[in-house]
Amino acid sequence: MAASSRAVVTGGSAGVLALATWAGDAVAAAALALAAGVFGFGWPRLIDVPSKRGTSIVIGLVALAAIASAWWTGDIALLARVVAGGVSASFVHQMARRDGRPRLTETVSTTVTGILVVTAGVGWFVAAQAGHLQVVLLGAAALLAASGATALPARGTIAGVAAAAAGGAAGAGVGAVFPEIGPVAGLVLGVVIGVVMALSHLLFNQFPAARQRRAALAAALMPLLTLGAPVLVLGSYLG
Repeated sequence: MAASSRAVVTGGSAGVLALATWAGDAVAAAALALAAGVFGFGWPRLIDVPSKRGTSIVIGLVALAAIASAWWTGDIALLARVVAGGVSASFVHQMARRDGRPRLTETVSTTVTGILVVTAGVGWFVAAQAGHLQVVLLGAAALLAASGATALPARGTIAGVAAAAAGGAAGAGVGAVFPEIGPVAGLVLGVVIGVVMALSHLLFNQFPAARQRRAALAAALMPLLTLGAPVLVLGSYLG
């Protein structure tokens, strides 16, 4: 899958997730679980580590546990325990391997990174639950704009600057529409989103596996899930 196609998937997924949060908690949880599941399925293939199936299962179970805990508590109170349980599960997975455990450190680090990514994605859901739907919309709009910039036929620094500028402009524009956010806070979040999108775009362009469909989908969904954390931070700051 080409880099421009991955950018389209990222932007489209951001729009779908934003619409899902407005449709209600059940729809938002289902959309987030789907995104996390697709990411978890493709992530070990993108990094090309051994025991791909076990790694995907651990990441998928952690994603479900994180979403369930956020839905139950309405906040992130239990997420630290979910992450701790996921890290423990990653080591149990390694002990259960019967292939001689090659590339053990790389496989564990890949699993833990995937756990952190899907847990961060819960930020979108928690922000929506807390009534910060405007922040969710702002984040989705900024990510859509930034991903659109990376889909343009530009490379290296130009693509990164374009993504940061597009994300910042979209964030400031949406923030200006909602007085409770404001253009300054919107600009800051938009630039953060644009930078993360640009970095992931440039990074995964170096991965040969990113041209394979499953791995490419994981690369496209990683910025979406990761950016749940700054969205939640801004929502919490606004109270």
